[in-house]
Amino acid sequence: MKIFSVVGVSNSGKNGIIKHCMKTLISMKETEVVYFSSNRNKDSSKTGIISFIDKSIEEGLVTDRNIKILVISIANKIIGLTTYGDSFKDIELALIKAQEKAVNKTGNELDYFVCARHKKNNIRNEFHGKCKKLDEIMTIKSVKLKSESKDKWNEENKKHAEELLEKMGY
Repeated sequence: MKIFSVVGVSNSGKNGIIKHCMKTLISMKETEVVYFSSNRNKDSSKTGIISFIDKSIEEGLVTDRNIKILVISIANKIIGLTTYGDSFKDIELALIKAQEKAVNKTGNELDYFVCARHKKNNIRNEFHGKCKKLDEIMTIKSVKLKSESKDKWNEENKKHAEELLEKMGY
C-alpha cells in the first residue's frame, strides 16, 4: 500500500485538496464507490457524494469531520481517502476501517490511502509497523495562503489535488 499524506499547518487547505481528489476520482466513469461514511451526508451514490463535496467546498466546510472515509475502486486499484487529519488515532482508525471495507466488499486490500497531517507530525514514524505492507509514503505540501480570496485558495487546492492525482497515476 502506498500512503499519500497532504501535509500542512491548520487551515492550509489539506481537506480541500483531498476533497478535490475525491471529486475527480468519483467523477471518472469507471469508478465504483465501495464504501462512504460522513457525519453530514447519507447519500452514498456518486452524484450524492459529488454534490456534497461541491457544497462543502462552496460553503467552506473545512472541518476534517466532513467525510470520514471514502473507499473507491477504479482501474483495478482500491483507494481509501479520509478527511481526518489532526489526530493520528483518527487516521489509524480510518485506515483500519477503509482496509476492512475494501477486503469485505472487494476481496482486495487498499492499494492507496490518502490522508492529511500537520507538519509537526512524523507520518513515517506513525505508520511504521501499522500496515502489513507499506510500500511508500509520499507527501504533498499545502501552504496557507496570505490571500483571503476563497477563489484563489480553491484554485491552489485544485492544483495540489492534480499533483497528488498525478503521483497516484490518475
